[in-house]
Amino acid sequence: MLRDLGANTVRSYGGDPGPVLDRAAQVGLKVIVGLWLEPPRRGFNYADPVAVNAQLARLRAEVRRYKDHPALLMWGIGNEVEAELTDTSRVWPAIEQAARMVKSVDPDHPTMAVLQETGDDKARKIGALAPDIDVLGVNSYGDALTSLRTRAGSASHSPRITSTQGTTGRPASRAATFPPTSISKASSPC
Repeated sequence: MLRDLGANTVRSYGGDPGPVLDRAAQVGLKVIVGLWLEPPRRGFNYADPVAVNAQLARLRAEVRRYKDHPALLMWGIGNEVEAELTDTSRVWPAIEQAARMVKSVDPDHPTMAVLQETGDDKARKIGALAPDIDVLGVNSYGDALTSLRTRAGSASHSPRITSTQGTTGRPASRAATFPPTSISKASSPC
């Protein structure tokens, strides 16, 4: 059905991508495999080297397992890891550390970081602090999509893609509320 709509790629968020990769290969699609980085808003502490090393070990095993899969297009590192934080200073180096590790294991596939919108100079920060990210993915919601090109224009990353397009959430105005988190979207009824 997706191919009939003109789609050629799907994106996963985390977890075992094996079934998605296998099915995509069967129907002629590519996959941006999401490597789940635990977000600080869920209690993950990027200042804890034991937790960070365990997370990197999990990601390394996943990259090793799937790096040669024919449906793999690229690695999507994190999903809105920086969302809902007032201090993102530990997030950008963590994304860079994961991207560097991915490239050491799989130099044949690009890396993408997925941000929640591009406000607060996020695009510039990811470019400066995570140089091993090849593609900037932006999750955009509601009427914010219409100004995405302008807002993401400050990013040093090229290419840039809209990694999620949602109909509800944070409009372009600063007075609006933030979009639902990945967790709340996943747990809400359809």
